[in-house]
Amino acid sequence: MRNLHHLPSRQLRAVFILFLFLLAQTTVAFAAVTFENQTGTVVIEQPTGEVATVEAGQTLPPIQNDSKLELVTGSGQISASEGETLHLVIPCATVKIQNAVVNADLGLETGNGTVEVLSGEVEILKDDGSIVTLEAGRAEFISCPARTQPLGADPVENVGRQKDAEEGKVSGY
Repeated sequence: MRNLHHLPSRQLRAVFILFLFLLAQTTVAFAAVTFENQTGTVVIEQPTGEVATVEAGQTLPPIQNDSKLELVTGSGQISASEGETLHLVIPCATVKIQNAVVNADLGLETGNGTVEVLSGEVEILKDDGSIVTLEAGRAEFISCPARTQPLGADPVENVGRQKDAEEGKVSGY
């Protein structure tokens, strides 16, 4: 076998390009669930039960598959790769994101927001039990009661979530 310094520059360049390509593929594989361009506040609940409140400008923890991301107020772009799931929780609906990219925004004081699908398809489970399926290029206006604090901060609501947990229900999904 020949040493690399004996390879012609064209072959060496091909080996380097192949290395960069493989490195890029590895990096993409680890970025399965992301939340970018964040404004406002989010609460991330990992499947392990860990909860983190993150304000705009703070570093987000890695978001694990099957996490819940509560959009308290503000906006951002959320994506989940194929085989990954993220549950985007807003006051009156849960958006199931799988193999899709969405923009979402919510005003805490107004309760109004939108979910816009940039690629893929998502399901929105509303509090009234209805399910809306959105494809790429579509958006849904969401009008929820105005809030002054995150969903989990309301003791009455926590009782309801606790009941659901005891019955094996997971926030709509």
